[in-house]
Amino acid sequence: MDGCPFNPEEIPARAEIILSAIESASLGNITAPRDHGLEPILAVHDPDFVSDCTQPSQIMLPILGNPKPVLPHAFPVRRARQKPNSFLGQRGYYAYGAGTPILEGTW
Repeated sequence: MDGCPFNPEEIPARAEIILSAIESASLGNITAPRDHGLEPILAVHDPDFVSDCTQPSQIMLPILGNPKPVLPHAFPVRRARQKPNSFLGQRGYYAYGAGTPILEGTW
């Protein structure tokens, strides 16, 4: 954070730990995920947010000069009359905290 490495709270191994616990508890059949397209996602999320999550490197490159992780530094009020126009302003508008950087591979 602020140029220093840190250990994020969310890690890919978390999904494997949860899957293992479900299997150990014999809670039922586990099926492979299916792609349902963007329609259900866009039904509950702002299209600008989805676009920013799906294309972070293309958005960040002209602004920051390289595709590095972006963390919000300010948190504009959600549901305000006008959401921020800038990429960096939108990071804080859509984020719930500074622990979830947006970077290539986020989607």
